[in-house]
Amino acid sequence: MAFRRGRSEQYSLPVQSVAQLEDAQKFFDKFRSELYRDLYVSGQDLRHVAFNNSGTKMSCIQADANIRIWSTDKPDLKGSVEIRNAHEKMVESISWSPLHESHLLSCGSLDTTIKLWDARNKVKLKQFNSEGSNCIVRYSNDGKYIIIGMKDGTIKVVDGDLMNQSEDSLRVIGSLRERAEDVYEIAWSNSSSVFCVALSNGSVRVCRIVPEEPEGEQVKVMVTLRGHRTAVNTLAFDPKGKYLAVGTNEGIVSLWDVHEWICERTLSMFDHAVMCIDFSHCGNYLAVASDSNVPIEIVHVPSETVVKTIKRQNYAIHPSIAWSPLRYSLAYTGEQHGLHLYKQN
Repeated sequence: MAFRRGRSEQYSLPVQSVAQLEDAQKFFDKFRSELYRDLYVSGQDLRHVAFNNSGTKMSCIQADANIRIWSTDKPDLKGSVEIRNAHEKMVESISWSPLHESHLLSCGSLDTTIKLWDARNKVKLKQFNSEGSNCIVRYSNDGKYIIIGMKDGTIKVVDGDLMNQSEDSLRVIGSLRERAEDVYEIAWSNSSSVFCVALSNGSVRVCRIVPEEPEGEQVKVMVTLRGHRTAVNTLAFDPKGKYLAVGTNEGIVSLWDVHEWICERTLSMFDHAVMCIDFSHCGNYLAVASDSNVPIEIVHVPSETVVKTIKRQNYAIHPSIAWSPLRYSLAYTGEQHGLHLYKQN
């Protein structure tokens, strides 16, 4: 969000694993980037990429009210689906359901709605009013809960079973409010009981869901991690259940032990603000995307060694990256022509 059973053990499909440093460098040398071109949208306008639970689909937020969905094996535009006017104006965030291969959640800030889509048929299944300007939606990795982050600092955790809820109101499990700092990112741990909130002052809130508390009051702050001087832009949990990775404006990625919540290591080989990070399905590799035209780095976590550098064009857009849940395939945005999938030839 040890978890990511969601990523590697939940499915019966074969899963790749390359663990050793000496094997990794040779392995990634065989990779190439494939372009998923959208003739109607500039690549600079793609702001977020995410895989579905089986890695067969990739979705991108466009800098308008639309969502583009690609089949990973069909880079041609004819193999894609576009949900047009998904929201009244800009789509702020998307999240695939871990339980349904074609269910995609989206939110908008200006229309205050959360919508559940059947991405295969471009059909809206459910719509809810969150009563606020939404900027983040995230399914927990077992689909039990959904986090909604709002622009006023309110964070709500709601029942993830949207199909069995009335559209009049979401079932809120618990909430909290960040009054002094901006919320930049929210990430679930490997279970549905812990999530973390990245803040503009360099701190990270570690929150737990306590089912014993009354409904509506089940979200509690466990601890606040204070290890950075500048904003935390991105968070990622290690699929092995060992680390929380924290990426910041300092150009540093820190690795925190998720049992003791202490910083064990820092990766400081980056020269620009770290905007997006993601662990591979095996947990051995961390992809790191920085601001400006800085290349994407793939780091072998056990040895803290960069095993591959993916060059990017110089465009003033924050890149988004995501590993496939079952394969060493890395999707990334921030290029002129569209979405790229870095994978083995």
